[in-house]
Amino acid sequence: MLSLRGIAVTNHVNKYNEKFAVEGLVRAYEQSWNEEFPVSVNHDHTKCIGKGCWGGIYVEPGTVYQTNEIQLPENDDEGDDLQGHLLFWERQKKYTDKKDLHIKLEEMLDGVLSDKHKWFWADAVTIVDKDIVERIFPEIISELQNGLYPIKLLTPVLPGVYKKGDFLIYAHSYFRRNLSRLNSLNTELLSRLENIKEDELDVKIALDFDMIGLYGTQCSSREYQYWWGPSFDDNLSNIQNGVSRYENENYNELMSNIRQTEFSWYTQDERKTFECEEITDIPNIVSGGDEYYGCRFTHSMLDGESGLPYHLDGAIRAYTDEKMLTRLDVSLVQTERDTVYTKIWRIDNKMPIPMWKELITHWYRDNHLIGEYFGGVDKGSNQNVVVNQNLNSDHKQSILAKYVPIDLKKKQGIRFSMQFHKKFISSEKFDVTIISNDYIIKPDCHEKYYESEALTLIKVVRKNGANIRLPYMKRIAFDDTVMNFPIFRCGSMQIAQIVQKSILELCQAWNQSECDRLLSYSLQINLEDKSVMYSFAGNVFDIEKFILEIGTSLPNQNDIPSWINRISEISNFIFEESESFKVTELMRADGSLHFDRQWIDKKYIEGTSVDDKGLYTTLMLSDNDRTAIENDGVNVSMVYEIKSSQCNHCGKDYSQCNCIKFINKNILEQIKEYEGIGLVWTIHHA
Repeated sequence: MLSLRGIAVTNHVNKYNEKFAVEGLVRAYEQSWNEEFPVSVNHDHTKCIGKGCWGGIYVEPGTVYQTNEIQLPENDDEGDDLQGHLLFWERQKKYTDKKDLHIKLEEMLDGVLSDKHKWFWADAVTIVDKDIVERIFPEIISELQNGLYPIKLLTPVLPGVYKKGDFLIYAHSYFRRNLSRLNSLNTELLSRLENIKEDELDVKIALDFDMIGLYGTQCSSREYQYWWGPSFDDNLSNIQNGVSRYENENYNELMSNIRQTEFSWYTQDERKTFECEEITDIPNIVSGGDEYYGCRFTHSMLDGESGLPYHLDGAIRAYTDEKMLTRLDVSLVQTERDTVYTKIWRIDNKMPIPMWKELITHWYRDNHLIGEYFGGVDKGSNQNVVVNQNLNSDHKQSILAKYVPIDLKKKQGIRFSMQFHKKFISSEKFDVTIISNDYIIKPDCHEKYYESEALTLIKVVRKNGANIRLPYMKRIAFDDTVMNFPIFRCGSMQIAQIVQKSILELCQAWNQSECDRLLSYSLQINLEDKSVMYSFAGNVFDIEKFILEIGTSLPNQNDIPSWINRISEISNFIFEESESFKVTELMRADGSLHFDRQWIDKKYIEGTSVDDKGLYTTLMLSDNDRTAIENDGVNVSMVYEIKSSQCNHCGKDYSQCNCIKFINKNILEQIKEYEGIGLVWTIHHA
């Protein structure tokens, strides 16, 4: 499976003018951290392409992120496995978890259900059965006008969802994305239709007579894919009669069914008439065993005196294969009117032009060409914001990132992440177990390692009273001042606090000696029903400042949301928001933070030598790369395995003695035996 990681949502104000509280983000993640969910293209559940899960919480100065991970199949076997996961998810969400409520709804409908009825979930416990609404509420049929029902007679509980006695009835399934009940209703359009306050306007919609729900089980869902909500002016004049065809430049069968959109103005019986049709060449309707191409269609007429629209309706025109082939070759005014035609909504009497444009735009949800045609201005976009960009600076940064993927300087703040995992088996003999996910990759094997300076932290933790298990793995030294410490899997919250205290002690020692270092480290602790991993990264100057402010104590399970909110507040207060890097460049899939290094390919290394003054490397580089390296202070750092070392004070093996460099004065570790592994780029020279 191909794994992709990214950002699901942040605590910033979004384009719907909503903002998620930090504690709310954490609680929502805690409730569903171990659940998988289907991943669809553009919220179209007829186009399910993978599965996803929540990846954790990430904090930087100014922003809190909820991350996610998506897995996409790369072959048929993985695709079949994915379908199995998705079917299980569908059964669990729609049926197993709601079984008692579905049975209750069946009992309430006893005597009127056919033997072909099916359970369904449409943001409520629902049953799908042919003409079920007509059988339960025959009075609705008498109120229909050309197949449409007056919206003023409905009682909305959600856009497109209406209370009728103890039941829910729904707007027509063609109000849903790709005309499928699997998808959400067009809430933007339905909400606008339901909230039209002009008494003289007569608004009617089509209902779904084959679906009925249980009142009280409804819940709202939000699609945080921004739909262009433009504002319009009153200008319809000067539009000449004729047909305009807008091709979808980004047409793709997976990403968008919309192949083209046509706009037509003509005069009929001295009335200016507008029509618009959106063309898809992907079948999206199955009826009677036949496939049809359902295309959204709009028809409207303008009043001759005022120039205002006095009639507007939306419909679906369904084409057979043969008729669609013909339709693609002709313009809108030349089309035959013998398609399967279903009117979905209608408004009569004069209406303001901005409202008219807005309704048409929302009817064609996900089609941005409509708003552009009408000259709409999207107040939610950033298209009018002037951004001061220094192109030379951006270019320099992109070149530097080629050699040094991530850097955090003093006062740029710490980065923090939190991710839940399954509980781990605690050791009865050790307070802390060291876990590393770093490997030296060799042609014949992968060897696990930990970075050299982690040994010093382990010695500080032992000094502070915790017993640590360090499994056998390679000890690798990078000749720079970047340190990625492994995961400290702690037996209790008190032990984790000892590790945090030891980190503070070590950072204070480094800062007193004015060592400019980068540090990342992670703590994992068992909670009641899961474990939690906290990970920190930053310049040691900022990490000391942060820990002194937040303290070394860690929260119990119930207090995690408020604690992370406090981390965000303190981070925003003591550090300035600065240009950052992508979350996934620092945060690994397991939630740990890690400063990646760029290894130098052996084909560029012409030779290396060492003398009493240091390491010398001859590299074969282009003139542009050489200039960039010289200008940005990029240098080469040696990577080597430490096989043995000695304490200069007691003469013992440094890994076995009680002396601690950086903490105890005049303590040095003397490397006795080592083996070179390779070279990496660095701007943090040791």
